[in-house]
Amino acid sequence: KNKATDEACEKMCYERECCYLEGAGNCKVTDKDWCDGSQLCLGSNGSEKNTQSDKVTDSTDNDSIFEDVCSMDYLAQDGGSACSDLCAYRECCGEDNGANCIKAYQEFCDGYNLCKNLDNIGNEGDDGVMAACTEENVETVEGLAKCKDACAPYQCCWTMIEENDCSAERPECPFYAEPCQRIGGTLTGTGNTDEIDPPAKFVPSGYAETLEIMCSETSLQTAYGLEMCREACIPHSCCFGDEAETNCSDDPRECDTYSACVNLHDFEGTVSQVEAATSDEIQAVNMACDLANIHKYGTSQCEHKCEPRLCCFAELSPHNCYNEEKSWCDEYVACKILNTLTPNNENATPPIPINLQEELELFCNEEGLANGDCLAACEPNECCYVHGAKSCYEGNEVVCSQFQICKNLFTAIP
Repeated sequence: KNKATDEACEKMCYERECCYLEGAGNCKVTDKDWCDGSQLCLGSNGSEKNTQSDKVTDSTDNDSIFEDVCSMDYLAQDGGSACSDLCAYRECCGEDNGANCIKAYQEFCDGYNLCKNLDNIGNEGDDGVMAACTEENVETVEGLAKCKDACAPYQCCWTMIEENDCSAERPECPFYAEPCQRIGGTLTGTGNTDEIDPPAKFVPSGYAETLEIMCSETSLQTAYGLEMCREACIPHSCCFGDEAETNCSDDPRECDTYSACVNLHDFEGTVSQVEAATSDEIQAVNMACDLANIHKYGTSQCEHKCEPRLCCFAELSPHNCYNEEKSWCDEYVACKILNTLTPNNENATPPIPINLQEELELFCNEEGLANGDCLAACEPNECCYVHGAKSCYEGNEVVCSQFQICKNLFTAIP
């Protein structure tokens, strides 16, 4: 026999291994014609001609065997040697040339899908993810670049863009999570290569447009707009860094969405602050912090009205300013009620009135934006009109649609 004949024989025997397997995997009874001739694969002593002693010959425990040697954890330990041998033994289960045996011999092929994990370990000749992303390697600019390149094919494992997320379909994702997280600033915008925070998975369409409103020049001139813009943008500040080593602006997945955040880095304006209370302002505080009002609507309105002078009340601020600004603090004396309330008295979310849409339109007109009524009405339901980790819009579209007028808060009143 020549080499070509030997190879053809070996392939035929591999494809028909189930014909001479012992146990539940044997297929000779159900496919006698297909198995005719497979006796040539057996030696004179009745043993399989091409079987190696370390290969599995019984399919009853296929799933557990594959899980043992083809899991990503095990592949990381032995480089895939044992899994490669096991998968070669059952290669007909994965053939795409018309010789696939998985449908006819399901038990024999059980667990073969884990052989796909072999495609997801570092190829010979390159650094591989594990080698490229060691803690020592990512401390250098060159090493960080190599780690980023090695992790690039697997970014769908941790993307915050829902339609691109493959973490549920690709079993190798947990294997790459730890090493690739060492380049946290590059992949997630945290600007920290030591640790990362998991990104918010749900990013609604139109988020970039909302950020443009939230981080507009006029919005940044209001205390609330500045706070919301900072909260959305600071985790992605590497997009706007001055240092080439830490700047990640070439990552469109992160930085295109947050392009409006550049306004925060350029902002040099003065945030409006209440400096002296008028009689109308004092009356508004007294009404918001009236006990009857709190029992009916919760503490949110009172807390909002008192926020500009929280330093006056030791229990509400670590930096008490009462002794230095007694007269200024006494104007907001009604705010002291917040220090006496127990958790049972508090209700952060007021009852929603039937005519909520109409009331919000009144609260969020030009006058309401100026005197804080809009913020007091909207803030308890903030999750409806902000995005990212704090958003509750998904799944609550009907209720939250009524609060879209609250986005007027990000437009400063002249």
